[in-house]
Amino acid sequence: MLRTVLLVAVAVVTGLLVVSNPDRDDFARFYADRASVEVARELGLSGPIGDAIGSATQTLLEAALRERVDRSDWIVASLYTVPAGGVDPVWLGIAGMFFPIERGG
Repeated sequence: MLRTVLLVAVAVVTGLLVVSNPDRDDFARFYADRASVEVARELGLSGPIGDAIGSATQTLLEAALRERVDRSDWIVASLYTVPAGGVDPVWLGIAGMFFPIERGG
């Protein structure tokens, strides 16, 4: 009985991870949103002007990321590598969330 309950629980968790595995568009939205806020902050912009520049930056970044980001799909999670011209940032996408991965070096 315990074995059956455990197998069902593992199957349910695995199914939830598969369904919530973020796709390339999800990552592009997440990363562009994060970057556009940083651009506005770096430029010292706030209010309507900061919002407008942040929004334009986000739209451009999303489009670029959809084309350029490398995604390794592992069914229950995905690994995203963003080409950045130096050390490329790597992110783990799992359960609809994204976590930065530190590269050992």
